[in-house]
Amino acid sequence: RTFASGRGAPSQKQSLSHAISGHLKGVIARHDALIHRLSSESTMSPTDMASLSKELAQLEPQVHAWNNLECKLEELKELRELSNDADSDADMRKYAADEIETLAESVGSQEKTVARMILPRDEADGTGAVILEVRAGAGGDEASIFAMDLLK
Repeated sequence: RTFASGRGAPSQKQSLSHAISGHLKGVIARHDALIHRLSSESTMSPTDMASLSKELAQLEPQVHAWNNLECKLEELKELRELSNDADSDADMRKYAADEIETLAESVGSQEKTVARMILPRDEADGTGAVILEVRAGAGGDEASIFAMDLLK
């Protein structure tokens, strides 16, 4: 079995992209289900509505970023077809090749953004909590007193 890269096995990037797209398809399905549920149920308790709305708000950026990435990938595919089209004008092929370079960088950046967005969130991320470690350095008792003053 051969893949798009021409090799017999997918590269790490292809596997990662496949894993990300698989995960995001589940996120999109959940997003669509939440929208349907919020719009169809008129007898929902305020608590349920708030929790579903909060979950929907957390999924929105991921769905938007994925849709943006898919649009860029489709545009990249069309530009590659245009640049390889022998019937196209030479200027159009050159323009397409230039745009491919720019868009490929943008796609790479968007892929990294999407990958970062699907990482699980730590509950402490939204609290503004900071961990500060204050230690007494060299200086004996004076350093300890100074560290205590900083801590207070």
